[in-house]
Amino acid sequence: MRTQKNNLEKTLAVFDLDGTLINSKGKLVSDVVGAFNRLGVNIGPEEIHDKNWYTLAANYNISKEAFAKSFDKRESWQESLNRGKVSMYPDAKKCLDYLKDNGAHIALLSKSNPEYTRAKVDYFGLNEYIQQIAISPVYAPSKNKEAAELVKKFPDIDKAYFIGDSEGDVTIADYVHQKFKISTGGIYVNRENSAKIQGYYNIHSLGEVPKIIKY
Repeated sequence: MRTQKNNLEKTLAVFDLDGTLINSKGKLVSDVVGAFNRLGVNIGPEEIHDKNWYTLAANYNISKEAFAKSFDKRESWQESLNRGKVSMYPDAKKCLDYLKDNGAHIALLSKSNPEYTRAKVDYFGLNEYIQQIAISPVYAPSKNKEAAELVKKFPDIDKAYFIGDSEGDVTIADYVHQKFKISTGGIYVNRENSAKIQGYYNIHSLGEVPKIIKY
């Protein structure tokens, strides 16, 4: 018996990349620790958890410029990918398959270097799912501008969900709702603990997305 599909042809799902679809935390921690080590500061992974790296560097009398220069000497994304230091979350593919099979539009909105984003997308074969990619500058205060340009590329949608592992990833939903007057939702993916963002969907796995994105 054939399972009846949901009609998601007017639904847009916008994903963050790092920490949402792919697990790159290990590489990031290693890169930051390595940058400090090259500057003569030995720190443990626990010291950089959820902290601004430049603020931490300032605590050790290291300038933003000096830290950035040291950080730029890290292993390239392509090298880390080839060595298996970055992986796609097991729940990501099933979630993407569900959305694609049910006709949803899928996009990526990342705050990153375009070259690094492309390397990750290509390596994990995400082009099979993602129809549009928008990249916000690393130091931009928010992704709102890029989110608006992204939504404009899907003029026929009537609902958009923004899915990510940080508050800035999901609060975009409010901005898009006000700007385009379409139904929106923010989905906060927090795999590690029970922290919640009030007023949004809070989940621990992308496997919970189908329960939210359906008609």
